[in-house]
Amino acid sequence: MSPDRRLAKINERIEMRKISMFAVALLLIGIGAWAVTTNERVAASTPAGIDPLQIMANAKGLASTQYVDYTFVF
Repeated sequence: MSPDRRLAKINERIEMRKISMFAVALLLIGIGAWAVTTNERVAASTPAGIDPLQIMANAKGLASTQYVDYTFVF
């Protein structure tokens, strides 16, 4: 077998390994995505978040500040 032919055969094997590794990576990504999307979701019993209207309506005994207006100082 000539050296050129051996080199071509080695290049074909390397190319096949690259394609095989890419196919395996795609397969694992697909399985992972499928596993994530098929999990059952549990609905929240109470709405998450802060209601600003309730915070303002129930605010009692807060400290107040003094505002000094220096608009017309001569």
